[in-house]
Amino acid sequence: MKARVVVGILLIVVSVFILGVYYSLRWRPLLTPASPLDAYPVLPHHDDTLRVIMLGDSWAMLQSWAVEDKVMADAISNQIKKPVKFVSQGCDGANSKEIYFSLFQEKCEVSRNCWQALVEDAPDYCIIIVGINDAIELYGFSYYCNNYGLIVRHLLKCGICPVIVEIPDVNLGLVRNRLSIKERICGMYRSFLTSASMLDVSEYREKWLSCLIRDGMMDSVLYISREKWNVLGYMETSLYRADMCHLSKRGYCRLDSCIVSELSNDYFRRK
Repeated sequence: MKARVVVGILLIVVSVFILGVYYSLRWRPLLTPASPLDAYPVLPHHDDTLRVIMLGDSWAMLQSWAVEDKVMADAISNQIKKPVKFVSQGCDGANSKEIYFSLFQEKCEVSRNCWQALVEDAPDYCIIIVGINDAIELYGFSYYCNNYGLIVRHLLKCGICPVIVEIPDVNLGLVRNRLSIKERICGMYRSFLTSASMLDVSEYREKWLSCLIRDGMMDSVLYISREKWNVLGYMETSLYRADMCHLSKRGYCRLDSCIVSELSNDYFRRK
């Protein structure tokens, strides 16, 4: 009887070990951050219109659902007293690596995110919203910070001021409760590999801010911290949809008001 128990335990340990090795090999390419791509030329515009784009994940995708691009353009224009062109595009489920590669997509035959043309239009500001999917899929801090750094450096090379909207709070616990048992077990193992928390996004914010400060980029970007528009996170439930992972229209109004104010102030500082 004891021998059977020992054999059973050994079989479980060996099975877990084999699965661990299998998933490590399978996930290694997925957990590797992007390599830098060659920047393309962006010619400055010479009219009086301030150009602003918003790119990112589903939060950027749903921006125009909540507040039309023209409304955002008019709100900024009213503050700075000049014409404004505002365009928002995003991709549901996109992580930081996918968003970086989308900046180099000219045609949408392969990718649904082809944002090179938006960058080549020489916007003055590019609002970036990215990170929630990195946290949900447990890609880890190194992956997130490396990819985000590539995004920011590419925009700066193109003469565009990156507007970094700090990764907001979402209810990761509620997201994980909707997963299957297999997905939860895989999540725990990926969390072990990347040292990323399964329930908290705050360390992503802290690591990325540390990278910006370390690399001396804070003076080159406009950084909008979570506290400037949403101190309570998803505890302020009226700002979120039922999934506690996406903003409601009221949430977008709060975020957009902050963006308009911060961007307008930055515009006058740079004049």
